[in-house]
Amino acid sequence: MDLPLAGDPDELALQRAGFAAMLRGEVLAPTELGSRAGLDNHRADEAFAKLRERGSVTATDDGRVDGIAGVTVRRTRHQLTGVIGGQEQPVLLLRSQNGDISLQVNDGGM
Repeated sequence: MDLPLAGDPDELALQRAGFAAMLRGEVLAPTELGSRAGLDNHRADEAFAKLRERGSVTATDDGRVDGIAGVTVRRTRHQLTGVIGGQEQPVLLLRSQNGDISLQVNDGGM
């Protein structure tokens, strides 16, 4: 997922509005984000279409934006994998649950 540092001003405005909403814990409809970004519905729809094409926006089942440019309010699980004992296994596992973050390290028993 790309977050352009320069580019289409409407896309950048939507991304900024999306980040601000997520910081407040809000999951908004695209039209609401467009309004907060100062865009009319047509310009917001076009910018969201471009972001979706690049995979730079995610949404809930009802269409509310819950992630932009790799940042999401969804509960996620991230891990780095490596080959340990001839098999690919998690090496570092980062979890966030109920506001607590834990890091697990798998060193293969070394």
